[in-house]
Amino acid sequence: MEQTAIRSEASDRTASPSAPERSQPSLRAGASSIRLRTSDRSEQTTSHDKWPRLLERVQTVARHVRVVQERAHEQELHAQDLLEKARADTQAARAQALAAEHETRDVQARANRLIEVAEERARLAEERAAASDEILLRLQKLIEAEFAVRLDEPASLAVPLRETVFAMKSAS
Repeated sequence: MEQTAIRSEASDRTASPSAPERSQPSLRAGASSIRLRTSDRSEQTTSHDKWPRLLERVQTVARHVRVVQERAHEQELHAQDLLEKARADTQAARAQALAAEHETRDVQARANRLIEVAEERARLAEERAAASDEILLRLQKLIEAEFAVRLDEPASLAVPLRETVFAMKSAS
């Protein structure tokens, strides 16, 4: 399509343009720029009057683009700061969680040791209670046997209680 426009422009140059064609501006593609070519002088001055406004608009757009780029850069820096803060917060949270896990393990280990000690103490207390029950049962039997009133035996022949208790302690 571009080649067609260039060819038609070249053919326009060779043929003499008529009056209505002269008033129509045409674009000519150069190697580095596009030129506005008009054959009517009044249109040239009008287009020259448009250049300052066009340049002003271009400058306004360029300033706006710079402002937008600066804002985008500031937002990017802010986003990076937020990301770094989030990373630091995440690392701190992980460290706290790890410390809490270690503390939990330590507390659990201490609790297990205390439970073992309490269980051992309970076992020893049960053994002492069983031994005490056995002694009390033997003592009860001895008291019943020694202090039972026998009709056929005189009271003076009964073994004194004190000697019997000492004998029981010696036996155990």
